[in-house]
Amino acid sequence: MNPGKEFESFPDTFGQLEDPRVERTKRYPMNEILLVRMCGIAAGCDGWNDIALFGKQRLDFLRQYLPFEQA
Repeated sequence: MNPGKEFESFPDTFGQLEDPRVERTKRYPMNEILLVRMCGIAAGCDGWNDIALFGKQRLDFLRQYLPFEQA
């Protein structure tokens, strides 16, 4: 990633990552998991329980970037 280039969109940047999960076990899209995780870590979350709580509390904010239809 070019440090001088502006961040265009989350799906454009991370959408090409391979999703190693088994198709039938996927409940949430990978890009939504990554967005919640990155935002949660930046907000100081410590572990998956904190990240899940962060995602629930900030759902309106997160939906500005991705649909979060299963949330």
